[in-house]
Amino acid sequence: MINEGKAILLPKDMIPKKTIKGYKLFIKKGNDIYPLFVNANDNIPIGKWVAAEFGPAMPGPKGGVKSKLGRLAFRPGFHSGNMPLATHIGGKSSSKTTKPDYRPDNQVWAEVLLPDDVN
Repeated sequence: MINEGKAILLPKDMIPKKTIKGYKLFIKKGNDIYPLFVNANDNIPIGKWVAAEFGPAMPGPKGGVKSKLGRLAFRPGFHSGNMPLATHIGGKSSSKTTKPDYRPDNQVWAEVLLPDDVN
């Protein structure tokens, strides 16, 4: 595997032959994209196959991973969906709003290819 910044690029012999299309939400800074919460300071190269990584483990009996939100449950891998939709996260237009009701300007959806070689 090859390091590019902090992202780990897959070598050619590990690139999947069968793929599916998905959508992933990122933070955009200039021309770079970053994960939303875990490893949020590590830009993701566009147009290259990148290995999913674990976030830093949190100490103590609760476990979990460190994120810019604090402790999150350990759920490894790239989180994506089959549509560019995530109503459970986002911005709130007022302090009275109980659920996210808009997408912040710095959040962008990317169409991504995901491995589909293994059931």
